Amino acid sequence: MNKLFTLLILLISLSVKADTISSWKVYYNKTLIKQFNHFTTNKITVKASDYKAGDYLVITYSDDTRCDDCSYEITVVAEGKESIHVEKFKDEYKLVRIDLKQLIDNYKSRNSNSLFVVYFTEIDKKGKRNQGPRLLTIEID
Repeated sequence: MNKLFTLLILLISLSVKADTISSWKVYYNKTLIKQFNHFTTNKITVKASDYKAGDYLVITYSDDTRCDDCSYEITVVAEGKESIHVEKFKDEYKLVRIDLKQLIDNYKSRNSNSLFVVYFTEIDKKGKRNQGPRLLTIEID
C-alpha cells in the first residue's frame, strides 16, 4: 500500500505543470493605466491628439522566480519590424520609461494607426536569452 501511495504521488507530481506568475504594470506619466498578466488583454491605445510634450509610458515587470545573476531587456518594436528602443537593466523591478514623443513623432505610420509591441527578455550570465512575454501592444490612434 505504501509503495502504491508513493507511486501515485510521483505520477501526480510529474503530471502537474508549474508556472510562474508574472505581472506588469503600465503607467501613462504617473497614472496607472492597467496591471497585466498572461491572461489579460495587453493592448492600449494612445490618442496622438491627446499627447502633450513630455508624456511617457512606464512599465514595471515582476515574476515569482527571481534570477540573481540575470540581466533583462525591454524592447519596443515598431510596426512589427524594427527595434526602435532597447532598455537593458540588471534589476528586474526597474521602472522602464518609454518616451511617447519618439513613438508618435518619429515613427508615424503611413497608415492611419501605428502599432508598437513591447517584449521582455531575461538573459542569464552565460548569455542565454529567455524570450519572455509580449508585454504590451501600443496603438497610436
